[in-house]
Amino acid sequence: MNLRVTAALVVLLPAALWKMYQLCKAPRDRSLLAVTVCVACAAVSFCLGLSSVRLPVDAALGSGMAQLISTVLLLDTAYWLMCFYLNSSADRQHARRRTRHEGQLVGLIVAGITWATLKTSGQARGSLYWTPDVHVSGATALFAVADLYLIYALGTALRWTCRFARMASQATATSLRLTALALSLMTAAVALRPLTAVISRFGADPRSGAACAGTILLALALPLLAVGLNYPSIVSRLTALRLWWHHRESYRKLRPLWTTLHRAFPENALRRTAGSPRREALCVRSIHRRYYRRVIECRDGLVTVSPYLSILGVGEDASPQAVARMLPTALRACATDTTGASPAVGMALPADNGLDSDAQQLVAMSQALRDEH
Repeated sequence: MNLRVTAALVVLLPAALWKMYQLCKAPRDRSLLAVTVCVACAAVSFCLGLSSVRLPVDAALGSGMAQLISTVLLLDTAYWLMCFYLNSSADRQHARRRTRHEGQLVGLIVAGITWATLKTSGQARGSLYWTPDVHVSGATALFAVADLYLIYALGTALRWTCRFARMASQATATSLRLTALALSLMTAAVALRPLTAVISRFGADPRSGAACAGTILLALALPLLAVGLNYPSIVSRLTALRLWWHHRESYRKLRPLWTTLHRAFPENALRRTAGSPRREALCVRSIHRRYYRRVIECRDGLVTVSPYLSILGVGEDASPQAVARMLPTALRACATDTTGASPAVGMALPADNGLDSDAQQLVAMSQALRDEH
């Protein structure tokens, strides 16, 4: 069980931290607040499934308190998930009223199961779902009420999710479908919990059946819920990572051309930012700024030397490889010329005017220049 819980936490904890980071940037976004608290509650609830966490909590607060806190957090997960959909509604007044009523209902249920747990004595607290002891049947009934609310809240959220998924764009629809699948698994897992109480009344041990199945379903559902709620952010981060890697590789490949042109025309270097070069080099996001600066400096240097390339017979339609072959000779001619050259000529121009397309031509020239030497 600990292995399943740990695997789930690998997804849940980073998702919760990411949502907290987003919330710090947009603290007034009520929908984002609801999602953040929802994922955080799910993560902490699952943490209590680890024996290394559950046992110290029970030792400090009393037997069965870890189970109580976990159940309360699951109730909060369902409640805040409903709040997310309610805050996405166009009818703000209805959303606020519904949110308040649902919060009051959850508060009553939490108070009920807390009272029932504290009134239950001894080891029976930790086995409310599978003990046949009639003295804890009242507590079991209150926990069953909590499960009924979970089924209601998750089922309502599932219905809203399926409705929105049919109207959403592709990326959002994928996010909502993953969320719908997670909610389906969570509803099934919660529905199995009261079943364990029924099984226990007949003297059977449900730990090997319904309870185990419910744990497995939750271990699958909660991480899937976190992925579904974070799917647009995941896609956005992956796209940004792909762009970062592309700019990093292009920046590195431009080095031979940039070094050659910068040595010949140091005056073409762009003014750097106010930060120190060392700090800029260590900043992950600065790679985009350094990449664009290097592309511009390479193009400026190529424009400066282009008249001498033209004199050597390099035409505007010459390939980057042809320009690279004649570039050292053109730079020597430029360094010894005192009369001034003719106007600049376009060299290795891209098919379109995009900066990235220009960078591709310069990268090809830089790699050819490296191979020449």
